[in-house]
Amino acid sequence: MRSVTSVLLASLAILVSGQAGAQQLSQVETDKLRLLYFDPSETYLVPLVIQTFHNSADRQDSIFGYVPDALTARILEWLR
Repeated sequence: MRSVTSVLLASLAILVSGQAGAQQLSQVETDKLRLLYFDPSETYLVPLVIQTFHNSADRQDSIFGYVPDALTARILEWLR
């Protein structure tokens, strides 16, 4: 079972790296978030991801009083 899992993970890594090489990695930065995404295939998701992140961060601040010390960095990888 362990070898099957290893083979599947290695295959997934190869597929993702092949997709990454064919596209350009782009970046958007706001006051709370640095988002890296593959352009042009994920460009349409960027506004929704940014708005969702900011809504979540604002809600966590209002409920728990949590404000991150630094900018949060995320990589958007939409598997199809």
